Amino acid sequence: MAAWGENLFLTFGIAPELAGPSAVVMSVLAVSIPLHLIYIAGTFFLEAIKKPVISTAVMWAANILNLVLNLWLVPEHGAVGSAWATVGARIFLAVAILAAIWFLRDGAYYGVRKLGGKGPSYRSLFAVGIAAAVSQAVEAGAFSAMTVIAGRIGAEAVSGYQILLNVMALVFMIAMGVGAASAVLVSEAVGRRAPQDAARAGWTGLGLNTIAMLIAAAVILIFASPIGRAYTADLELAALIAGLMWACALVLAPMAGQVVAASALRARGDNWFPTFSHILSYAIVMPLLGYWLAEHQGMGVAGLILAIFWSSVLSFGILLARWQALARSGVLPAPQTLDPSLSP
Repeated sequence: MAAWGENLFLTFGIAPELAGPSAVVMSVLAVSIPLHLIYIAGTFFLEAIKKPVISTAVMWAANILNLVLNLWLVPEHGAVGSAWATVGARIFLAVAILAAIWFLRDGAYYGVRKLGGKGPSYRSLFAVGIAAAVSQAVEAGAFSAMTVIAGRIGAEAVSGYQILLNVMALVFMIAMGVGAASAVLVSEAVGRRAPQDAARAGWTGLGLNTIAMLIAAAVILIFASPIGRAYTADLELAALIAGLMWACALVLAPMAGQVVAASALRARGDNWFPTFSHILSYAIVMPLLGYWLAEHQGMGVAGLILAIFWSSVLSFGILLARWQALARSGVLPAPQTLDPSLSP
């Protein structure tokens, strides 16, 4: 990312006046990626042992730090200053989450300060992790491709699309939380060899997530204009954002639902099916549909958001059907053997 950013942007048709400054920002953000991955791994560990409050507190502290650094750096350095603020916040995230795990009161029970031991192998870890990583890479790459399409349209399209994506991302955090909770409860039920409890946990997560997304959709529709003005002082851009809040509201339920469904499926040991669904929906359908609607049909940013909607509907439909089939079957994956030396 740091070495080839500008060339990549130019290859995909981004104007030089946008590609150069964007590449500088990306090269700074590249520094923070390993730090962010450390935080993500630590957070998933804490959520899996039902201690999500720790990572939540760390993230809130990092957000406060990020705000302070942005207020200090952005007025003088602009987007590059904001990127360095992100680096600073992610340094804090990585250090704080590792320290929290190291000093866990029951750290000895979970083996956080112990090397070796008998338990699930790295092969077991990779069996889940690689499938999830491919899914994440596919989704991130696909949404980056949509940003490139917006960049081909113009600077205002990039700004509008990124702001709308940020609005959806904020709501998306609810789905991430519900998905993580669903995965923990489903996997716990699988460990107890209780298929009915696993099915109930998954369906409950899907239901709660749908209710939350409908409420969020209503909120952003009601407050469309204030949200647009809160993001930018540019009145034309604010009007564009407010005018497309209906599309954001449309996307929320299927986009969030497929995340919860994928989390529940992976917790059941169905690792690769969500990955293949994401490849079809987001790596193939979404960019092609976004390019066709945004550029060829002249719909601009609205076309990009609608492409996200239809791709999410496809993904959610496929994953929901898969979850229903597995929940009805009652067949559970083989249990993992844990290290007997890790006793309370």
